[in-house]
Formats: sequence, C-alpha cells, structure tokens
Amino acid sequence: MLRHEQQHQKQRQQHEREQLTQQHEQRLLQQLEQLQHQQAADAAAAVAAPKPLRLSWAGSGVYFWWQLGAMQHLAQRYDLTRVPMVGASGGALCAVLARCGVDPQLISESAYKLAVEHKIWDKPMGLAGSWGGIIEQWLHDMLPADAAERCRGELGVVVTEVPAWRQLAITDFRDKEDLINCVMASAHVPMLLDKQLTRGCRGAQYVDGSFPDFFTGENCDHLQCGGDAIVFDYFEDSRIIRQGRMDMLSLKRYSELKRIVLLGARYAARLEAEGAFDRFHLEPVRKAGLKCR
Repeated sequence: MLRHEQQHQKQRQQHEREQLTQQHEQRLLQQLEQLQHQQAADAAAAVAAPKPLRLSWAGSGVYFWWQLGAMQHLAQRYDLTRVPMVGASGGALCAVLARCGVDPQLISESAYKLAVEHKIWDKPMGLAGSWGGIIEQWLHDMLPADAAERCRGELGVVVTEVPAWRQLAITDFRDKEDLINCVMASAHVPMLLDKQLTRGCRGAQYVDGSFPDFFTGENCDHLQCGGDAIVFDYFEDSRIIRQGRMDMLSLKRYSELKRIVLLGARYAARLEAEGAFDRFHLEPVRKAGLKCR
C-alpha cells in the first residue's frame, strides 16, 4: 500500500513537471511570436517612414549649367546646406557649391564673368588644356573657409581611380584645400582641363568620377544611392536637344547657357509637381513660409 502511494506520488510529480515544462515552452513560444511580430512591425514602419531628402548630381560637363538651374529652383524652397548630397564631375561642382550655401545667382554671374575675362568664346577650343587652374581658383574664391566642415560626412565626391578603374565616393575632407582637390579630381576629363591624363589626389591618380558611366550609360551605385535620392541627370530631361554623345563637352554660346539654366529650373519644378519629392521627409529642410505641394 505504501509503495503504491509512493509510486502514485512520483507519477503526480512527474506530471506536474511535464505541465510546468509545457507551460514554460508555451510562454517562450508566445514571447518569440511577439518578438517576431514587433520586428516585422518595426521593419514595416521603417520602410513606410519618409526618409531624409538626398540629392544626387550626375556627371554633366557643360550641363553643369542645367544643374545650376535646378539648384536655383531648389535653393528657393529648401535649405540645401542641410541636405546630404553626392556628385560626380560637373555634378560634384554643383554639389559642393550647393552644400556650402553659395548663392546660385552669384555662381552664374561669377562663372559668366570668368568666361568673359578669359575670352572663351573668342577661341575655337575655348580654354581646353587650361580650364583646370581657372576652375580651381574659382572654387577657392567661391567656397567659404569652413567648406570642409560643411561638407564632411554629408557630401560624397565621386572619383574614378586609375588604373583600377574603380569609382569611389570621398566623404572625409581634411580642409578646404583637400575638398577642392577631391572635386577637381572628380571633374578631371583627361587632357581637357590641364593637358594631363590624370589628377593626383591623396597619393593616388584619378580621372572624372562619371567617366565609366559615360560608357555604360548608367549612373554608378554611388550616384544612384540605392534609389533613395533625387538624381539630377540631364539625360533624363527630354526637353534638352543634344548633339551627340560628346555634346556635354562642347562649348556653348552664352545665350544657349542661359536657356540650359532655365531648362534645369523647369525640370526641378516638374519633378516637384509630379510628386518625386513626396516620399522624403521635407520639413527639416523646407524653408519657412513654404507649404507642401
């Protein structure tokens, strides 16, 4: 009889332990399900939440003026000094000037004055072979002393390393001189700027940051930003009448440049009207007094 009771007690205890184990496992499963649901909800919220506005300025050559027009429109509506950017070639010039808050009207006037001063329209080849030094000095004059601080970590300057033919985005600028050197490397069309094949920068040799893109017909990953940027690429503007692939390097009359600036401004306005900016969180960079579209 005693043995039977002891056996029964052991069975009861075993049953209780099994129940506790099952309850513990159920609680763990419930907690795991709750965690998975929460992670899924967080991921969905992250996807749904508007991302900060980011601008990308593709290689442009003479169509820097088109990008300048786009910048003029955007600068009226947004504080571009707070907008992360990336740029290559002429687009790197546009990006650094925008990020540093240089007045687009001043940029246009000073660039025209520079062209007149050096009589580029009086020469068949413009200033081929000597443009590099002129543009570099112009950047020194246009950019503020704290340009590197304004751009560090928020501006990507795309360069093409040779002979590896690898495109890199430089974001860590030591000082104004280093920033300008990186931008000039990004804009270095072989032989055209200073009769040199490459531009030395930070102990390496580089050419135009959009050089490979010219042959592939697509902007590199650095400029596409995983789809999380508004890309200003003059090839996307159907209202530009181009004269072949090399048109971006051809000299334009000033009347043509003014028209190109206007086309750039209109293109940026159309992007806004079509809702291209709606997926971004604009309030932190929207200028006071401007309402949503």
